[in-house]
Amino acid sequence: MSVWVKYAVSVIVSLLASLGIYYSGYMAGKNNAELKVVKETVEVVKYVEKQKAKIYSKPNVGRDGALRLFERGIL
Repeated sequence: MSVWVKYAVSVIVSLLASLGIYYSGYMAGKNNAELKVVKETVEVVKYVEKQKAKIYSKPNVGRDGALRLFERGIL
């Protein structure tokens, strides 16, 4: 085997190895980013549910109460 052939094979092998390492790191980062987005979405949903529960737990204002508040300038 020629020296140039050995050199070319070693360059190709090292290039493929570095591309494989880069690709695996890229995929790991992509999966981590997707997990982060999912976690943030779950947190937003939980926050919305808490706020909805807080709103639903308050009593509704009746017609007479709303008129009194409107007359006082609160509504």
